[in-house]
Amino acid sequence: MKKTQVALAALALVASTAALAGDVTVYGTVDVSIVNSTSGTGMGGLGNNQGSIFGFKGSEDLGGGLTAGFNLEGGYTAANGAAGGNGGDPNGLFNRAANVSLGTADVGITLGTQITPFITGILTGANGAGGNGVFVPGLIRATGGGSGIGAITNAGTGTNGFFIPNAVSVRASGGGIGFNALTTAGEKASGTNSKYSAGSLTGALGPVNLALAYQTQQTDSTDTVSNTAIGTNTSLGELGVHLMYSDNSNKGATGNSTGYQLGVSYPLTASLKAGLAHADNKNYGQGSQTSLSLDYSLSKRTLAYATYSRF
Repeated sequence: MKKTQVALAALALVASTAALAGDVTVYGTVDVSIVNSTSGTGMGGLGNNQGSIFGFKGSEDLGGGLTAGFNLEGGYTAANGAAGGNGGDPNGLFNRAANVSLGTADVGITLGTQITPFITGILTGANGAGGNGVFVPGLIRATGGGSGIGAITNAGTGTNGFFIPNAVSVRASGGGIGFNALTTAGEKASGTNSKYSAGSLTGALGPVNLALAYQTQQTDSTDTVSNTAIGTNTSLGELGVHLMYSDNSNKGATGNSTGYQLGVSYPLTASLKAGLAHADNKNYGQGSQTSLSLDYSLSKRTLAYATYSRF
């Protein structure tokens, strides 16, 4: 039987702040919503638009174009103040970022917990409308659910497939092309010796932004999870269009699948933006997702939003 779920987030506010103290920036968002679904009504303290996060970042100019930097960022539940979640280890304080970096404008290296380039790559085509409450479940569907991003969690990385601990990444850019690659040390986690690697290429053809992204997870078992995805976005007048397509494989478990996420957005007024998104994966087993969203800017930093999703 196909399961149907209806979700509504209304009367929600997102407030963001940033303060500069010397060479250190303090930043964050508070995102709270009321969610009504077939299972009941509750408060979405993790946030269904930007997510509730806090962080610190800083940099130092070492001369000759070389810069050293750091980033500490954590998710939390605004409904009760609990730390963790929002894309990272549910038990971690700085679960989204805890890293140091060294590099120039064109090349660099980052050590520590950081977002995977697979996610930053496919967000090129999956971040069209509705915020986290729309594109995150859409990404999970498109990448195969338990055989995609969900399998990265199950493999014992201490994350849900977005922010990777114990990681080393390198980046390079030139000629309008950006390259980013990441790998982990294959350290013991949750009883599983897992190794994760990912990479992305980004660029543009005129007004069309493009990205190619790949990730693979190897474990002690026979399972090898991999995803190859392309993402693109462009503007047709005032209409924003985003598309992401993913080819997914989980050897030894749920097998192969393909999925996609399509989103469009349009400014109804200077302050009000409407969005429509659809995600599907025929092999996912839980049907498609269609979402409508409205974002109303109360100021440059404060936003009210409403989202309706059918799964």
